[in-house]
Amino acid sequence: MCQGMENGLTTPVMKKEERAGKRSQCRQLFRSSWLPGSVPRPVLKRGQPSHRGTPVKAKKQKRVSGSPDQEASVQLGVGLEPSRSAELEEMEKLVAVLTGHFSSFLESSIVVDCRYPYEYEGGHITGAVNLPLQRDVEEFLLEQPSVALDSSKRVIVIFHCEFSVERGPKMCKFLRERDRSCHEYPQLQYPELYVLNGGYREFFFHRALQSHCEPRDYRPMAHPAFKEELRKFRGQSRRGRRELLVRGRDL
Repeated sequence: MCQGMENGLTTPVMKKEERAGKRSQCRQLFRSSWLPGSVPRPVLKRGQPSHRGTPVKAKKQKRVSGSPDQEASVQLGVGLEPSRSAELEEMEKLVAVLTGHFSSFLESSIVVDCRYPYEYEGGHITGAVNLPLQRDVEEFLLEQPSVALDSSKRVIVIFHCEFSVERGPKMCKFLRERDRSCHEYPQLQYPELYVLNGGYREFFFHRALQSHCEPRDYRPMAHPAFKEELRKFRGQSRRGRRELLVRGRDL
């Protein structure tokens, strides 16, 4: 899996003043919960989970380790609920990233939709790639990595699933662990990994953003017409995790 990755992108070597300038740019543009832990965030009050009717327990936030300067914070539960205006602002910033508004210091952004194919086909964020299984993430992001041609720019990866509570955060953590296994710390192929708060469901139900969905629809994982597909893909996910675990032990 790691063959050919010696020449992959690692954390750019910059002078101290250049690095500080880039962090300052990030602080001015991004202040949402799907951005690195190094970026200041507003203090949010504890509230009820934002997805009513979904039995999700509030969990503490875990940190997925990255480079010293760029840590990705992955929310594994729904313990903090941003206000509707703050949530919309976060989604709008994602759209701004995807439409090239920050191209002066972003080489590219990869949105990884971790939902199952029938969910993705029922509606997804324009430009997102559907990588529902761990082996899909390995093949797309590690075996054929995206590399910044301009060393002064960055490549970022944004994960999400239906609610960004389970599949998206877990896949983000998986990529970080695999990336670390292929590089000597602190060098990483993808130093900046993010999870989109609220997932596709919240993105779609902001009417102002539906023009950035194709098709303009939302198909939940538990849709009654896709019970067989759900059973099949859940089985594939479990088998894939077991295979990777066994392979890791053999290395």
